[in-house]
Amino acid sequence: MLRFREILVPIDFSDVSRRAVALAASLCARSSGRIRLLHVVEPLNLSPAFDGTSVLDLVRAEKIARDEVDAFLAGCDVPAGTPLSPEVHLGGAADTILREAEVGSADLIVIGTHGRRGLTKMLLGSVAADVLRRSLRPVLTVRGEGPDTFESGSIVCPTDFSACAREGASVALELAKELSSELHLVHVVAPEGLSGIVIDRGGESAAFDRFFEQVRTEAKGVLANELREVGRPGELRTSEHVVRGRPHREIVALADGLGAGMIVMGSQGRAGIKDLILGSTAERVVAAASCPVLTIRTGVGDAQTSDRLAAAGVNP
Repeated sequence: MLRFREILVPIDFSDVSRRAVALAASLCARSSGRIRLLHVVEPLNLSPAFDGTSVLDLVRAEKIARDEVDAFLAGCDVPAGTPLSPEVHLGGAADTILREAEVGSADLIVIGTHGRRGLTKMLLGSVAADVLRRSLRPVLTVRGEGPDTFESGSIVCPTDFSACAREGASVALELAKELSSELHLVHVVAPEGLSGIVIDRGGESAAFDRFFEQVRTEAKGVLANELREVGRPGELRTSEHVVRGRPHREIVALADGLGAGMIVMGSQGRAGIKDLILGSTAERVVAAASCPVLTIRTGVGDAQTSDRLAAAGVNP
């Protein structure tokens, strides 16, 4: 049974939010879990009919939002009997989502991100990107196109053989078992990893090719061993891939080529929000992937956790 029993789904009444709800319901059915739907009313984004400064304005805005949530739910494809509780909160969108994830001990946040709008816009302007960077919880990012369940499609799991990648592989294996999906473990050898090899002006040298094949052979052995370490059962269909190139591009290309239903990857926790690398592999994959991407955050220490909880308005 899946570990995702408390699922938080932020909604903004868009089609991509509708799909996020449907995919959360698909996971919920396999985990005997429940869904918290969260809509955040941001006072600064109220229509001109509200000046956002009086308590009455905020009460009226919240009442309108609750009616909109009810109308939105009526149009969602959620199986009857799915445990689901809608909520409306006032505040900043990302901060409120992160706070409620901690307060409610969410096992997973499922959040929509709006199309392939370009990496810069996604990184700098998206609530989903802000949540992805700062969340202490696993985050599943969803686009508007694609099936509303995880009944078909393989799972792609990138690894660089680190501890956080191994945690991602463990979750990917669990999902592959539960969803009866083929698991594709992939390691990308980046160009800088082959920097000691001379490249001919007319193309790649034979020495380069021989070296890469040596790396590929060794990496495939490590991949196979990693699958055994995280509990590979004999009946699970698995494949190991070793490719060269830019990690985020190769990961997305493999997922697109396979028609994957999901990418699962570990992401290393860092010391603070300002220290996050905007161009990290995880964020680049989320920005470019057409299928849902599940990001598992690891390596966040107690002090870092306290700082993030405080930033989200939660007393540790």
